[in-house]
Amino acid sequence: MANARGIATIEELNREYQAKLAEAARRQYTSRQLVDDWLKVAEVECVSDTLKAWRKTSKHLVEYCERQKLHLLSIDRTEAQRYVSWLPTADYEGRTKKGALKATSVLLHILQGSSLFNYLRDVRGLATQNPFFPLIRVFKRKNRAALHPDLRALDEGEVAQLLLGCESLDDFLTVLGPFKLGVRREEFAGIRMDRIDWQSRTIELDPHPRRTYLRAYFDEELEFFLRLKVERNKRDHPGNPYLMPSPQGKNRHITANQLGKWIKRIVANSPLAKTVKNRETEITMHTARRSFTSCLKRKRPTAPSGCPSHIVAVLRGDSLLSRNENTPDTTQGHYTKFGKVEGIPEVRYWYDRCMPVVGAREIWERAMPSRATAQTVAGLLRAVKAGAV
Repeated sequence: MANARGIATIEELNREYQAKLAEAARRQYTSRQLVDDWLKVAEVECVSDTLKAWRKTSKHLVEYCERQKLHLLSIDRTEAQRYVSWLPTADYEGRTKKGALKATSVLLHILQGSSLFNYLRDVRGLATQNPFFPLIRVFKRKNRAALHPDLRALDEGEVAQLLLGCESLDDFLTVLGPFKLGVRREEFAGIRMDRIDWQSRTIELDPHPRRTYLRAYFDEELEFFLRLKVERNKRDHPGNPYLMPSPQGKNRHITANQLGKWIKRIVANSPLAKTVKNRETEITMHTARRSFTSCLKRKRPTAPSGCPSHIVAVLRGDSLLSRNENTPDTTQGHYTKFGKVEGIPEVRYWYDRCMPVVGAREIWERAMPSRATAQTVAGLLRAVKAGAV
């Protein structure tokens, strides 16, 4: 709106400038070029799994733009909503055509679009708004049940059954490590042996975008397998600093995806295989993190009220600066200071009282006998293969 003297207002000038800028950008950059530029920036900021997913979803967004003869910078909120409505049943590259796309996958596309437009707006200055951001809350509210199904968590008895499907020391650690530590699969894959503190039974983890507290705790039951693995690594992978070394390189660790494949094999070999019916009953690496949380919260004689919520958040590595289900009080991050209980550091005290014993050592000794105790030729061969002494 011009003022009384007929001079354009700052708002009008800004809108005119943005319109000309967007027009020039559409002529200079294709939608695919802008997406590729964003992905290069995302490589530095995102974990590998997120980046892999965004590479896939961004192709669908570009394909949509090309089909609709739209430029990426022409997408407004209405067009973003049309894209979201198009995704579940449309025929596009990589589509399996086995039914409508799941709500979790559609949400991933929305989040990818929102991150992309944040980059175009805040880094490149080519967009004035993020048309995908308002859709996130609306979509989550409409699809709450599908986005938050009652996924499975294992108790200590089920973890013991899962261990029955293990064939090696690496298998035992793949099951028991994440369950006892409460870490994500990529965090477990990247554990360095020199960061294991045997005296305090803690491990300093590498930084992770969604982790605040980098210290993970373990107990005597897991310590047995960690020490065994460290000693074996000295023999089989000298010079490699990682607990779970990769056979593909001296200074590389196993990938999170490989751990995921291992857990699928272990589940298939275990008595729990017959209990996996659908997504809600599926057992993955992340099942261990849910199981870890559930075990901490469960009431037991050693912890009649379960583990305190702020201790659970620390053991999980969650940020105490924001509100979530484990830390309902947003001030805890600033004001909660940990002391001692009965002369024991508070976090260690609650971990030991709430983390159950699985009986892994007994299962290991039955499944992987030593050379001295092997009762059969098959048992002796298995012991030799596992490196038992």
